[in-house]
Formats: sequence, C-alpha cells, structure tokens
Amino acid sequence: MQTAKSQRTEAELKAAARRLILRQGYAQTKITDITKEAGKAAGSFYRYFTDKDDLMRSLAEDFLASHRDRAHGTLGPDHRFSTRDDVRAPVEAYWENSRLHLAEMTGIFQAAQADEGFARTWENLHSHHVAMWADHIEQMRGPRDDNTMTAQAVVCMLESFCYAQLRTSPENVAMAVDVLTDLVMHGIAPDAGA
Repeated sequence: MQTAKSQRTEAELKAAARRLILRQGYAQTKITDITKEAGKAAGSFYRYFTDKDDLMRSLAEDFLASHRDRAHGTLGPDHRFSTRDDVRAPVEAYWENSRLHLAEMTGIFQAAQADEGFARTWENLHSHHVAMWADHIEQMRGPRDDNTMTAQAVVCMLESFCYAQLRTSPENVAMAVDVLTDLVMHGIAPDAGA
C-alpha cells in the first residue's frame, strides 16, 4: 500500500509526463525529462514504473477509467437518445474527457504507431467507445445492420475533431460540442426530435 507521499510522487511524475507529451510528443520525452519536469531525482521514477511505456500504460488505464466513469455518470441507466439534449450529453462527456486526457490520447496514439502493445491499447480504447456509441445509435434508430459501422464513423469523427480542436482552439467549448452534437444527431437520426 502506497503512502500519501508515494501517491503524490507518482501523481507528480504522471503530471510531468502529461505536460511533456503535449509539449514535445511521446517519442521525444525521456525519463530524465519527466523526472526533471517533476522536480524529482532520476532514480525515483523506477520506484513507480519499469520504463516510459509502463508509465504510458498507467496513463492509458487512468484515461479509460475516467471515460467510463464520466460516460456512465453522465447518462445513467434510464438515459434515452431521442432528443438533441439526449445526444449532447455523451458528446459533451466525450469532449470533456478528451480535454482532460489530451496528453493520454496523444501519447497512446503516437506510441501505437511504433509498438504493437500500444496499438492494442489504442484499439481497446477505440472499441470501447464504438460499443458505447453503437448502443446509443440502436436506441435512436432501432436494430440495423449498419449501427456498429455508424458508431465507428461517429467515434472516428469525435476522436479526430476533439484532438484537432483541443490542440488549436480549446476555448470554443460550447460551439464545438454543439457542432459535434448536430453532426451526430442529424447523421444518425435526421428525423429525431429536437
């Protein structure tokens, strides 16, 4: 069991890694950069992580847990997808989670380009999102053969748009969420209620 100081140090190392990934990318971030950014001795890193990939896997787990908590906490068991506000809630939850975990999204995606293990991590995150959206889509338009493929398209749009918008104009939150909501709503169920 970790002490409060140990938990704080681990959190500081993760926060330093997140800042560096956003500033210089995952591949360019070295363990010594992380410890220097965190204000810790270089050897302290190895008390918590075996290597930089282990740290990135830990960040990925945090990201997925946060996304699940945020999505399930936002929607609740009786949530239905029949109005624009019904659709806006998960879009906004996705946006907010992307905002909070932009470094993780960036790092995992970059690491996935060179490492099969991270490619599987990225695919697992992506598949989780697709499954959630496939359920939302089926609620909106009933069972159809193309619901999963439509969910794949929605998730790809969300991933790319959130990444691009958050990197360039993170202050336009309401407009970005509204644009995404309208695209999702009218793309999935153009005749659904407003």
